[in-house]
Amino acid sequence: MHCLPAKRGIEVSSKVIDGERSVVFQQAENRLYTAMAVFSYFFEN
Repeated sequence: MHCLPAKRGIEVSSKVIDGERSVVFQQAENRLYTAMAVFSYFFEN
């Protein structure tokens, strides 16, 4: 897996990012929930 954001065509080919076995969107979604948890911890306390 590549840490996002990936530069299409430079770091990762389009075939890899858009391939049927790609997990780019799942990884991005996990990162979103992690960021939300960090923000809520620091801004609600």
